[in-house]
Amino acid sequence: MVKDLRNGHLGTWDTSLLCSMMALADDGYYFPKPDDAPAHCWSWLAEHGKESRFSSESYYAYWNHAFQSLTIATDPALAHNIIVATIGGRLFDRDQNTISASIPQILQSLYELHRRHPMPDKERAVLEFVSYVSREVRPKHLAAKDQLAIEMAMVRLKKLGHPAVSSDSAEPNISEFDPDCFCPILLHKAEGKLKSLLGETFWARLSQPARKEFKDGELHYIMACSQEGELGDFNSVVMSFSRGLLAEIDESLKGPLTRQPTLKGEFKDQFGLIGGNENPEWGDILRYMDNFQANANPSLVKALLCQGVQLNRLDELRKPFEDMKKLRNDAAHTTRRIDRERAAVMHDLLMNRGLVRDVVEFFPKPVRR
Repeated sequence: MVKDLRNGHLGTWDTSLLCSMMALADDGYYFPKPDDAPAHCWSWLAEHGKESRFSSESYYAYWNHAFQSLTIATDPALAHNIIVATIGGRLFDRDQNTISASIPQILQSLYELHRRHPMPDKERAVLEFVSYVSREVRPKHLAAKDQLAIEMAMVRLKKLGHPAVSSDSAEPNISEFDPDCFCPILLHKAEGKLKSLLGETFWARLSQPARKEFKDGELHYIMACSQEGELGDFNSVVMSFSRGLLAEIDESLKGPLTRQPTLKGEFKDQFGLIGGNENPEWGDILRYMDNFQANANPSLVKALLCQGVQLNRLDELRKPFEDMKKLRNDAAHTTRRIDRERAAVMHDLLMNRGLVRDVVEFFPKPVRR
């Protein structure tokens, strides 16, 4: 028997069905999904998984299903325990393919639960656990967004330790604390840093997609550099800046299509994937540079030259583009992490040695009318 907490009523019900689910999963006849049972069923299966032949593999899978099945009707104490188990699995890297929720998502669920059902001591204990693991264990698998969520959690922990004493206090009440407010503030600071490095004139000339990616990249860079040694997630830095440069180039190269849609067929023959719904990859750009002389279409070349694209100087960018391709591929497709030194060299290439400025100059966008 197991306690039934549905609809606020305490009762018992037969667990033979859950035992059958576990047995079928062990035999490979059944692959459970979160919607197959409510949260308290999955928590029971996780707690009794030692009876399964695949207890180590299924333990966090069951907690993940329990987390995915949480609703506002779930008993608050049970929901709290499910969140604790799920974030523990994430922090200790217990098969991230099994736990589908990210640390920001799990922490947000914790905040929402305790906003509806305040349990300050329990919430503080969870955040102290997160703080301890982050500080003492220092997990190496955490991405920049995870580190940012943990940093915001530490701010929340401090506020839990110093609650507002009255409605007139300048210190905000913990029930009104919203961790989402910190991300725009940090992104604004990252934007200020980029404007300082690039100059406001060049920053204003960047496309909106490029600015968004660069702000994310600079925020990730600041967060990664704040970690000791090689604990920072520099892979996310590389990916964001790479997407930003490619977005800027793509906005420029597809410029003629905004004025002459009839060029679409010739454009596809010339550029392939460039100018589509997705940004091109570095390989697409480099292949175009290799084949430009052989495949250049006069009408398309004329349109790009009139726009100001410096086709005759593209070879000057071949080496930095090849470097970005190598960095991007290493960040996306290898198990080796981008180290601090490589990330610093890339950041210097972009900001101090002028690759961002060169891309803006070599690939101007069409003038908006």
